[in-house]
Amino acid sequence: MIGHSFLVKDVSLNTVLFSHTATFSNATSPDEALIALTTTIAKFPELQGSFDSVTVVHQNDLITVVPQALFDENEAANYLKFNTKILPTDFIAFDVITNQEIVVVYVPYININNYIFDTYGSFKYYHSSTIAIEDSIKSSSFKKETTVFIDVAKDIFFCTVIFKGKLQLHNVYSYKTSEDFIYYILFCFEQLQLDPNETPIVLSGAISKEVDLFTILFKYIRHITFAELSMLNTISNKAYTYYLLSKATK
Repeated sequence: MIGHSFLVKDVSLNTVLFSHTATFSNATSPDEALIALTTTIAKFPELQGSFDSVTVVHQNDLITVVPQALFDENEAANYLKFNTKILPTDFIAFDVITNQEIVVVYVPYININNYIFDTYGSFKYYHSSTIAIEDSIKSSSFKKETTVFIDVAKDIFFCTVIFKGKLQLHNVYSYKTSEDFIYYILFCFEQLQLDPNETPIVLSGAISKEVDLFTILFKYIRHITFAELSMLNTISNKAYTYYLLSKATK
């Protein structure tokens, strides 16, 4: 785990009431992350009290995507073990994207979920990949061209490829340098036979025009845009960090 972010918004007025993000400098255990979470909630009055609804979005690389026709809930852990290292004690969850017949299988941080339930009561939770896939499909459903969506986090990024409203690829990649970052993106282009001069990329997450990741991406990809932020434009220059959180609250 590498951090946490909060977004409080008034859905009826489509306005952001509060936002906060914190990044951990080193890899953090679930227990350490829970301590950081409780400290943050205790610090900000805006995070205390009751809310009409609460949604938790888990973002990690402990995920895989499975066609719904091949998915067996009893074998959920077996799908994950081919993509990532999991423990026998890990709780496995899954989100179903019905209109795509896709299942996102992942490991949520169950101690975080338990604390959120004890603090706020009932809530919904998803993996960030579920939100990213659904939003990418919605954003490109009327486009004839293939579109690549890149959601960037610290040390990992998610690549989603959509063609005519259908998912072609969703995967997560670890990176340490900007060279790692562009290598995996160009690898996806090569595997799907996409033209870097023609296929557009839409960016979201922890990336801006001022960072090395964008500089090297712009060197190889001709058409780059940022995801539409709408009300998030009023937050700060870190608004893209809250993009998926905003999309998760429906």
